[in-house]
Amino acid sequence: MLNLKEMETEELNDLFNKIKEELSNRNKEKIVYKTEFRRGNSGYNRWAKRLLDIDSNKNNGYAFIGDWLKNGDEEENIVNKNDYIVEFIGYKENQYFLYKALDNNKKELLLNGDKKQLASFIENAKKIIEGE
Repeated sequence: MLNLKEMETEELNDLFNKIKEELSNRNKEKIVYKTEFRRGNSGYNRWAKRLLDIDSNKNNGYAFIGDWLKNGDEEENIVNKNDYIVEFIGYKENQYFLYKALDNNKKELLLNGDKKQLASFIENAKKIIEGE
């Protein structure tokens, strides 16, 4: 049996994230999620993650904890229905987007923000995924 009181904070956070990921993957309907980074912006830095958690102690892209998705335009990824996805388009645009995966190739935009207001985006995104 695990003695949680003897574990370091980092070990507890790691265990917590692994538990959340395992629970997220059990008995969930798998769907196709397509990243769409606006055609013509192939020279831009862009990425997407299936969110497991958000570390609000960080104020950069490392706050988003989860699995990397393929980052090409219109790339298909397999995710769980109702997963939260964060997408970033960088360089000139520097925009963050929080989506909810609804059904095959369908998603709902829940939040978007500029990199200059990333701390606010992180805080608001955390509230959304925690259901506040």
